[in-house]
Amino acid sequence: MKSSRPFDVRLFRVIGVATLLMLSLPMLIPVLSALDPGEFFTFPPTDVSSRWFREFLANRSWRSSTLLTFSIAIMTAAVSSVVGGLAGIAFARVHSRMRPIFYPLLVGPLIVPVIILAVSFYGVALEYGLVGNLFAFVVANALLSAPLVALLVSGVALRMDSRIELASLSCGAGRLRTLAFVTVPMVAPSALAGGALAFLLVLDEVQMSIFLVAPDRTPLAVKMFLAAFQGTTPIVTAASSFLLVSAVVIIGVVTLVRNRLAARGTTMAVPGLEEQG
Repeated sequence: MKSSRPFDVRLFRVIGVATLLMLSLPMLIPVLSALDPGEFFTFPPTDVSSRWFREFLANRSWRSSTLLTFSIAIMTAAVSSVVGGLAGIAFARVHSRMRPIFYPLLVGPLIVPVIILAVSFYGVALEYGLVGNLFAFVVANALLSAPLVALLVSGVALRMDSRIELASLSCGAGRLRTLAFVTVPMVAPSALAGGALAFLLVLDEVQMSIFLVAPDRTPLAVKMFLAAFQGTTPIVTAASSFLLVSAVVIIGVVTLVRNRLAARGTTMAVPGLEEQG
């Protein structure tokens, strides 16, 4: 009986390609719309011009929002990677009977609707005069992204061979040195991926940030959201294109770094073990 396996493989490939096209092609609409020099949103473009990209880069307000967004994104990615990474390692190291207790605490910010967190955080920020403060933006965004990093890192930490850490401890490395030179390097690719995810989440985060904006402190996503309701020029499409290109570049760079870390095994020697071995 003739096997239908080749046909099944081709069918799945066609479905996969069609799905990827369906997901990716809509992202090209703002990029192509930004190329039209007209005063209104036009798709497909009737002409090709860099007008709106030049106006986006020349506008001081849009540049300021872009700089603020990337400052928040970089700091949030760093904070989320460290805090979420350590939380993920700690969760993986607690006794299995205690994990059902700690798990709701770990993923709590992901379960609660963002608008509720936003209103609650706004009350705190207003009380302490942190509205429009860079620190407030970073903490608010880290509140949403750190649990994602913790989930990624905990999944890897749970699959790690605990005997490697025990061997390091038995050789006199100490807990802090074992954490820094054994555990952290092994979960580094996941923490890096989580940090990149946190960075990307900041680029389009509106619900938390819109409660913290100030006249001179407005993230790019919030500015685009407000501008769309004001019937502004297609400069919004140029801003969308800039965010899209930035996201693609970040994903590409993180993928390359993560693959290199994985290829090296992400395991570093613990100083002092060679002599004691």
